Amino acid sequence: MTDSMRNNAGASGPSALETRLAGWLGALCLCVAPYTIDTHQGKLCAIAGLTLLTIQAIDSKLWNLVLLNVVGIGGYTYALYL
Repeated sequence: MTDSMRNNAGASGPSALETRLAGWLGALCLCVAPYTIDTHQGKLCAIAGLTLLTIQAIDSKLWNLVLLNVVGIGGYTYALYL
């Protein structure tokens, strides 16, 4: 058993394909969101995009981007209820 197999034994995280798909869908949502950001749908699209990109950032262990995404999600959620 290799080290990488041993490290991933019992891991139930998303597969590489699922992570890439989440990243691309998140990017697509964030490409659409600025044009509709003044509506509830635009804010929800931004929240969805950031959430999907957070999956990819966690998988890549990019903790600074995880923090930025979580703060962005919080900001758009707050803006929904103003």
